[in-house]
Amino acid sequence: MKKTVITVSREYGSGGHNIAKALAERLGYTYYDELLLEKVAENTMLPENYIKEYGEYEVKPNIFSDIFMSKSSSQGKMYTYLFNEQKKVIEEIADKGNCVIVGRSADFFLKDREDTLNIFIFADMPFCVGRTMMKENLKIEEARKRIADMNEKRRLSYKRCTKQEWGARNNYDVLLNSSHLGIDGCVDFLEEIIKNSK
Repeated sequence: MKKTVITVSREYGSGGHNIAKALAERLGYTYYDELLLEKVAENTMLPENYIKEYGEYEVKPNIFSDIFMSKSSSQGKMYTYLFNEQKKVIEEIADKGNCVIVGRSADFFLKDREDTLNIFIFADMPFCVGRTMMKENLKIEEARKRIADMNEKRRLSYKRCTKQEWGARNNYDVLLNSSHLGIDGCVDFLEEIIKNSK
């Protein structure tokens, strides 16, 4: 079946964000990253920066969780509330088709759809460190810590919400090492697969 819904999960520093955005541009698909956050924020009335930080990671208690846990979350935990709200938005986006969705456990939500291609982008540590140092103006050890911390947060959040392992090959259709293929090489490869899907 033609792949009209693309999800991109990624290790921190692997360039997955850039790959997803460039792929969407080449295919003429709508790119959902910040746009997805806007839609979730609209539905939940939570600030976008809160959703960006905690919608993909473990939630820490704060004023927003204190308020919304009592009003909106029958499970009593904000991460569960956000997880369910993101699921609704992602499924609505997928139903429209022709989209590239970054992160937010979209691969799990859409795993049973035949029109969906689930991708995981990873990279060798030196590649991730170099990109993170340049992008965030960090020293080498700071970059290593940043990468390790962010990947661990993503892993724990994904595990808690989906009961599956983040990055495990069985959860994805395509896994690409961006440090071997390069950013453009990954985009070229994925574009070819998707355009040839039937």
